[in-house]
Amino acid sequence: AKAILDGTKTVEIRRTRPRVEPGGTVYLYVSAPTQAILGKCVVDGVVSGTADALWERAGAGSSLGRDKFDQYICGSRRAHALLLSSPTELAHPFTLATIQERWPGFRPPQSFRYLDAAHREMIGLPTRLGSDSSSDDGHLNDRRLSNEVDLKTHFQNPFRVDGLRPAIGA
Repeated sequence: AKAILDGTKTVEIRRTRPRVEPGGTVYLYVSAPTQAILGKCVVDGVVSGTADALWERAGAGSSLGRDKFDQYICGSRRAHALLLSSPTELAHPFTLATIQERWPGFRPPQSFRYLDAAHREMIGLPTRLGSDSSSDDGHLNDRRLSNEVDLKTHFQNPFRVDGLRPAIGA
């Protein structure tokens, strides 16, 4: 997540194509020990293809070396790259404890999770892009986006992209 937020990672590689369209928002969840949504970014597009074609087109922005990329893609006939932009760090991260307080039974996803407007509202994320939520109580201030369309959003575990699940991530 930090590489996305600092702009050094602009591509998220996936074996399965997420149902997201250009303009969609991705909320970045970091696993233990941080356990919080730290920021968000915008999906500019989704590129799909064979491993070689995808590496050629988007590999450089993935922050993966070719060996790790191939390990992750191994066994998939097609792979997918989410082209990311506009990374924004939240002024007040949403901790797992806060999310679970507002959404009893919530468990962090292994890879990603679709959130509808009702769940975004339940945990305090904007229900519409362009809405103005106060950041004083941990809410996301989303003034930068002008698209008023209610788009699907995702939690994303950035440490699953290389196929490994580390004990510690941040």
